[in-house]
Amino acid sequence: MPDPIEDESIQGTTQGLEDSSGGAPRVQIPVEEADVVRKRRRKVLFWWALFLITAGIFAYVYKRSNDPLEAQKSLDTAQRLFSLARYDQAVVACERAIGLRPNFAEAYMLRGRAHLAAYEAERSISDFTKAIALRPNDIGTKLDRALAYIEMKQYSAAIADADSALALDPDVSRAYNLRG
Repeated sequence: MPDPIEDESIQGTTQGLEDSSGGAPRVQIPVEEADVVRKRRRKVLFWWALFLITAGIFAYVYKRSNDPLEAQKSLDTAQRLFSLARYDQAVVACERAIGLRPNFAEAYMLRGRAHLAAYEAERSISDFTKAIALRPNDIGTKLDRALAYIEMKQYSAAIADADSALALDPDVSRAYNLRG
């Protein structure tokens, strides 16, 4: 239905303005220019307010999601939970840290250790692999992944990880122990 304010062809008539339910015809109310200006001003103010609120929310979420201190706090919490043998809660805290900082190798390593302690070797291998991809010269993570491979009875992969750790530092006795 055309807007009676913008369509001047129906000004002053009631033709075409009947209610579709068969009721009484609608009465046209005269509109002044000041009303139109106020309506436009309200629309502009509404959209500006919506824009400012959206920008504020975006800035808050961006700051929160890129805050390295929050990620470190989550990792510290995960380490405390891991030391208390609350592995499922440590995994959740590590996931929070990874969500805040996706390239956080220490969080992947600790989450892998928590999975390994909870007898979820497949998940731990995945986490250790991500941590090794982020920090390829980390001997401890390679040896932890070797332990997970031993848990999965994949001895050749465990020996390969122990050998790669020995290539980085030949004085690591733990790698010799894993090789057997």
